Amino acid sequence: MTPQKTNRLANETSPYLLQHAHNPVDWFPWGEEAFEKARSENLPIFLSVGYSACHWCHVMERESFENEDVAKFINAHFVSIKVDREERPDVDRVYMDFVQAMTQQGGWPMTVFMTPDGQPFFGGTYFPPHDGYGRPGFLRLLHGLHDAWENQHEEVLQSATQMVARMQQVSDRMNAAQSSAELLKAATANPVADNLHNGFDPQYGGFGHAPKFPSPTTHEFILAHGMRRSPDSRDGFINIVTTTLDGMRKGGIQDHLGGGFSRYSVDHEWLVPHFEKMLYDNAQLARLYLHGWQCTDRPEYLAVVRNTLAYMRTDLRSDEGCFYTAEDADSEGIEGKFYVWTDQEIETLLGEDAELAKAWYGVDSDGNFTDPHHPDFGRRTVLHLPEDAATCAERFNMDVPQLEARIETIRTQMLTQRASRVRPGLDDKSLTSWNALALAAFAECGRVLNDPELIGIAEETAAFFEEHLRSDDGGLYHCYKAGHAHVTGQLEDHSLTGLAYLELFKATGTWCWYERAVELWDHIMAHYWDEQAHCFYSTADNAEALVLRPREYFDGAMPSGNGSAALLGAWIARYQARPEAHTIVETLLCSALPMMGAGAGGFGCLWQAFELLMAPSDEVVIVGDAQQRTPFEREIAGHFLPHTAIFPCTPGVAHPLASGRDEPGRAYRCIDKLCASPATSPEQLRDQLVGV
Repeated sequence: MTPQKTNRLANETSPYLLQHAHNPVDWFPWGEEAFEKARSENLPIFLSVGYSACHWCHVMERESFENEDVAKFINAHFVSIKVDREERPDVDRVYMDFVQAMTQQGGWPMTVFMTPDGQPFFGGTYFPPHDGYGRPGFLRLLHGLHDAWENQHEEVLQSATQMVARMQQVSDRMNAAQSSAELLKAATANPVADNLHNGFDPQYGGFGHAPKFPSPTTHEFILAHGMRRSPDSRDGFINIVTTTLDGMRKGGIQDHLGGGFSRYSVDHEWLVPHFEKMLYDNAQLARLYLHGWQCTDRPEYLAVVRNTLAYMRTDLRSDEGCFYTAEDADSEGIEGKFYVWTDQEIETLLGEDAELAKAWYGVDSDGNFTDPHHPDFGRRTVLHLPEDAATCAERFNMDVPQLEARIETIRTQMLTQRASRVRPGLDDKSLTSWNALALAAFAECGRVLNDPELIGIAEETAAFFEEHLRSDDGGLYHCYKAGHAHVTGQLEDHSLTGLAYLELFKATGTWCWYERAVELWDHIMAHYWDEQAHCFYSTADNAEALVLRPREYFDGAMPSGNGSAALLGAWIARYQARPEAHTIVETLLCSALPMMGAGAGGFGCLWQAFELLMAPSDEVVIVGDAQQRTPFEREIAGHFLPHTAIFPCTPGVAHPLASGRDEPGRAYRCIDKLCASPATSPEQLRDQLVGV
């Protein structure tokens, strides 16, 4: 048997790049070798960016990159570079800005054509093999761009230079505002928060129409902002979040058998998901549901927290102590095949319990899903929860506890059967920023739920960071796979890890995690802050230079780099009593306020930092050993305190918050430097926390 031919991507570690290692396209990974070939042969560069769990990336690969005719033309007239957007978010960010500026939309796969020095001149997303979807066929596009490169060469180069210059001007204008403490004090998040009501879906929750994405940073901002509004208006903001949590909890976007959430819903009801499951979504949603529980005490939210964390540690956790990136949307080439069911499958598996299972999970013969690329797959059902427990229990003549017990038995049987199916592909690289979100989720949930096992997972992840991801200069690497850490850490890696270490410190009282969070803030200031631009860059000053140095304010699926850095800086200012950190965050927010006000839904992380900076200083210092602190920590766990610095410490710790507070078995609550009497019991502390 003749071995299958491979291209250069066979030497890479990224699962996404390895998926393309057998394409007839002569792919290069991102690097100097590709650019040198383009320069020496005066060829344009074809840049294709995607990620392993991307359904349409797989479609374009099957249709175009595995097509011998397409590959032959690409190889003759272009230098082709394949990039994993998760491995190189800096590259993705620069060229996605170009695609969005050119087409007014973005997404993956991202398709960009550029000059040998990296200046883009044409871009888009998915292109079909033949004209369709309102887009030219990919091969026809390639012919047109080759013709332009050969016969309108100077015009193409000039267009690319002008486009990069315009992108730089736009980026510079975003930071034109001057820092002013008075400007910031005069600002308020009230209009922004109120305007979010306009795009809110009061029936299913979330914002906008289909497709509908979870927006954890926006909902976290709404909850935090609501805590600063008057009690009579607070419930309205909490309702925005709980309506969304209920919609996602009941919809097919949640995996009702194995736990966890898919990337987004293709409809506005959260019913039919795009089935890829990402670490960052699940980490952020676990915390959002935890905060929803703290605000409402609703047990169904707590169940979602536990199920989501169970999915992460069962299906996404490595033996080394870190978390993998994602699970694919497809299995056996069919989207959602692993997750969906027919009524016949339910009946065969469950027998007399089938009718209850079908009613509870909304399964019927009509189904609610089919893969349009595989019509022979037929119609099947994405499991969801069309009825509440009380209604379903009454219909089947049982009480709610009986229903819940039978449903758990049914769930176990269905999960066992599902495990025999071909599982979607796993992207088994680990990304620092995504792992930081998971670390924070396990640390906070473990603290609030008083679960040592969850805290232990967070501690193991932090130890993995320090052993495998720490760079020689005290910073972090971005990516890890098969014993190898690589790519200089991005801003998001350092800021989200700093925030995660603060959560781990609050959960354990272990001093080294607090110190490491402060070190990471100092590293960010040394390598990412630009005093003239009033912002943090996404890449370090000593990282690989790109055609533009990216800076990010808008929250996508992840918190933005500037948003998470501002949030870390605001907490460092509060914990450390460091006015210079406060000033930096103030300066950044002043420059960002115009865009923050124009698009509230995309700047949740920056608005969280704004709320924290504007909120009165608030701290609870809990003194004693772990046993002495526990009763107070259990009381704090039941309260949502988005602006409170929780500081567990042993007597005699040299720290501004601990000064003069050295009586063990005491909790010290202070707001705006006005301190209540030290609480000697959880009940006294509860009285001090009421209404916060």
